[in-house]
Amino acid sequence: MIKNKLAFISLVILVLYSRRGSTITNPQVWVEDGVFFIPEFLEYGISSLLIPIAGYLAFIPKIITGISLTFPYEYPVVSSTLAWLYTVFVLSIICYAPLILKGRFLCAIGCLMIPSDPEVFGTSLYTLWWSGLLVIIISLWRDNETWIKTRISLLFIAGLSTPISVILSPIFFVRSLIFKRKTDKTILISSIFCSIIQLYFIFINDTGSALNEYNEKKITTIFKKFFGYFILNHDTELNGQLWIISYIFLIFIIVCLIKIKSKFLSFALIYILFINIFLSVYRVNISELHPIFAGPRYFFFPYIIIFWILIQGIYSFKNNILKYLVIIFLSLMLYNSFSSGWSRDHDDLFWAKNLESSKYFDGYNMPIQFDGKESNSWKRFYDNTILSKINSRKSSYHNSEIFLYNSFNLYNFKVSEKLGYINKRNINKIHIQEFFYENLNRTDILRFRFKATDRNNLICKLKCNINNKIIYTTSDKITDITVLITGENLINKTRLKPSKERTVLDFSSKKLPKNFTIELRGSKSLNKNEWIDIYFTF
Repeated sequence: MIKNKLAFISLVILVLYSRRGSTITNPQVWVEDGVFFIPEFLEYGISSLLIPIAGYLAFIPKIITGISLTFPYEYPVVSSTLAWLYTVFVLSIICYAPLILKGRFLCAIGCLMIPSDPEVFGTSLYTLWWSGLLVIIISLWRDNETWIKTRISLLFIAGLSTPISVILSPIFFVRSLIFKRKTDKTILISSIFCSIIQLYFIFINDTGSALNEYNEKKITTIFKKFFGYFILNHDTELNGQLWIISYIFLIFIIVCLIKIKSKFLSFALIYILFINIFLSVYRVNISELHPIFAGPRYFFFPYIIIFWILIQGIYSFKNNILKYLVIIFLSLMLYNSFSSGWSRDHDDLFWAKNLESSKYFDGYNMPIQFDGKESNSWKRFYDNTILSKINSRKSSYHNSEIFLYNSFNLYNFKVSEKLGYINKRNINKIHIQEFFYENLNRTDILRFRFKATDRNNLICKLKCNINNKIIYTTSDKITDITVLITGENLINKTRLKPSKERTVLDFSSKKLPKNFTIELRGSKSLNKNEWIDIYFTF
């Protein structure tokens, strides 16, 4: 254990930065945080804590949302910073609290080094997973009376932030039977209280099950992904034999558990490991899960528990050969982490610029991060009520560059109405490269595909009126197309938002003149895999 707490915290921040530093250097608003938490908090205030997400309560992420909304334009920075602080806090508890785990320093740092995509690191939404880890930590406290009020307080706030409090109640029950302390009985009652509340919301919000889709082959895949992928990369040359290696590794994990001196710890770890694996594959079909590419959050608890079990093995084995085997498995895990999914980056969706742009629209679609790619971002419509509450708060945004168009996915609008969509008669200058006739929502559409620019980097030039709309899609890799809007006393140049889905640009900003011209330009000639499609009615 590092006795110097500042040194420990510095190390945690360093490792966290190496895995998900982009959440601080390029903070964003992610998925349900922007789609549900922000609008709900603005509309209902503190009572939004009682609105479930995916069928359960999430106090900690929503508290972070409420605090961060004090500075709406700096929301991504504040919420990400608070998420980092919370992560450091949880890991500090692991390292310095009186737990029955051996090697608590290694157990704490190991949480940041598991071989999965760092999806849950550094974002406010996924502090609910770190809250779940906090509940696990409280269940592994030593048999003593220390930190009683702190433990109960942490259990309440964390237990109402994650559904894992429900499945950990049996651990607290076993603790009360074994240790027979008044403290454990009080904590058990607290755990049951949180579980009842979470169960109420889980039952009234049935999220379904994937269990009826399983067969013998898929059960083997479960062990392969949760145990084999822990020590070997998913594209290893041994992939054909990985299921055998998975079972061998599982047997070794069981040996480690048997050798742990504390039978309560052994029981708790094996129970937490397999109940979390079960719940993961209950919620999502195993064929749709992968520690790097699909739902890495579902591997968060199982991989941490496996790591902890191996650390306990180092302290429990008296046979040096078994200790060396633990070191070999841990070395394979670390190599797997570094080589497959150690860090990730994401695009900037310009939260503050979009928020400033929204002042000039009657409702605005805010871009929300989904998988880190701007072209796959979600669009969440914030109505005037939400926007007025945001804009009534303090702002330090001084950038004059704003978007004069609103964008939203096509399925949110009926093309058949033909309200203001660009017609082929609007074309002022265009170099046709490819064109197709399509039918969108029973409306004939002419689609132009642009795969190159002219010598002045011009893609096309269109004559527009206020409230006109343009439908477009882009390739995934395109990033440097600009929208140049010129009109009476107006020159506005902004970057086009890439979108793999059919997206509508709605030119209804109150800052636009009645008539104007739009030019789409590339900073260079489009590359081989870059293109943009524009749809015209006729």
